[in-house]
Amino acid sequence: MVSAALQPHSIVVIGSAPDLNRCWWRSSLPTLEQTCFLEVPQGGSLTLMHLLFLIAHGAGRVVILASSESGNAHLQRAVAEANLLCNKFLNTNELVTICTPEDLGSHLSQDGSTELSFRPYCDLSFVNRRHELSSILGYLSAASESDITLEENEVRFIDTIVCDDERCTQCLACLNSCKIESLSADNATYSICWNGSLCVGCQSCVEACPEEALTYRGGAVLTADYFRPVEVSRADPMVCEGCGKVFGTKKSFEKVMAILTAKQKTPAEHLHYCEDCRVVKLLEDQ
Repeated sequence: MVSAALQPHSIVVIGSAPDLNRCWWRSSLPTLEQTCFLEVPQGGSLTLMHLLFLIAHGAGRVVILASSESGNAHLQRAVAEANLLCNKFLNTNELVTICTPEDLGSHLSQDGSTELSFRPYCDLSFVNRRHELSSILGYLSAASESDITLEENEVRFIDTIVCDDERCTQCLACLNSCKIESLSADNATYSICWNGSLCVGCQSCVEACPEEALTYRGGAVLTADYFRPVEVSRADPMVCEGCGKVFGTKKSFEKVMAILTAKQKTPAEHLHYCEDCRVVKLLEDQ
């Protein structure tokens, strides 16, 4: 793979090989300076991440070639979301547009490339598309130096999960269901953290939580904290009365005690001990 830096304020034209060829052979197409042509077999496969990637790397305008408007609902939504975010972050309008190959010349002559004020994003590392989108959004947010509010459904897959710390028992069922790993646990502090920029709003954690401690809210406020793990729940460790080893949290222990009490059973004394000391305690009581 060959990589090359994008010249600042360049116009990026994206299209399939047939659509690009149709443009190049048209005599009406003007001589284009500082224009980068990218071949993408299926323009409909472009996502918000791809479009913002180009803007963050310095593109002053992105034009996507499409032979027809039909069948491009996904692409149109991605373009609308990219323009919305650029307007909020950078105070610009219509940085990303769609046109037919036949109309490219007249389309480009209408408006020039936008000169962006921030230093281009230069990170070419890649984990997955969500991590890349998170990194780019964080970069644009820092460049704008202001918090951005997104209402529900304004941008897909940018949502908020709220945790009720009083209800959370640190069972970690939510972590097991979060495949994107927006939720994480810190074993040293017995806390659960949430990285909003990685969350796709699938609500699998909400459904998995047995305590109904998690709540989904559409939309988000893109503050600096939204782009890093933030503690949403913390618990005190449960210490074994025999050896002093930590074997859980007080929240989970109190939950077990409440269940046993509700079933009219007297909680056994050995439950205050870790799994090793519990065996010893049971043998001593026999």
